[in-house]
Amino acid sequence: MYEGNCGFQWEMIEYYCTFETWIIIVSVVGGILLIAILIAICCVCRKCKRCSIRKEEKRQAREQDVENRRAEERRAAGEIRSTERNRVADEIRMKYGILKEKENGTDYTRMD
Repeated sequence: MYEGNCGFQWEMIEYYCTFETWIIIVSVVGGILLIAILIAICCVCRKCKRCSIRKEEKRQAREQDVENRRAEERRAAGEIRSTERNRVADEIRMKYGILKEKENGTDYTRMD
């Protein structure tokens, strides 16, 4: 029969594969399995982290869009209020005769 390093003859197992050899073999295989499991866990965690980062970026982009839209609405409302204030002020000036006529669309005159 074939006899290898560990000896496949059950009669010879005591000589070739001692208890210490089995401890070494089992610990090496266990270490390899542990390393493989840790590598798999790290890969899964990296993938999850990338997904969570993308989700966070999308959420921030949506919030930024909402904030920009609100700012645009506030700016437009402010322009409407400003225009209304100027119109009312012009009516009051016309009522009391202190409205200045605009030359060329501006209140300023050229100094010579």
